[in-house]
Amino acid sequence: MKTKIKRIFAIIMVVFLLSLYVWSFIAALLARPEANRMFWAAVFTTIFLPILFYVFIWVADLVRGKGVEKSLEENNTIENNRK
Repeated sequence: MKTKIKRIFAIIMVVFLLSLYVWSFIAALLARPEANRMFWAAVFTTIFLPILFYVFIWVADLVRGKGVEKSLEENNTIENNRK
């Protein structure tokens, strides 16, 4: 179930980013004054949206307690390897 939600969000993000780039490309072809702003908005969201979704998923895992268990297991394996 969790991977389905991630895939849906990823598809929505790809469609959104592609539409931003197409929109900025069309604005540039038509020599619209907002073409430069649209391009930089597309670049910004290309960087910002994946980071935002990653942080959202990471925080959701921590809230559910899944990230805590994983980090405890990693610490235990590191300590066992040292002995």
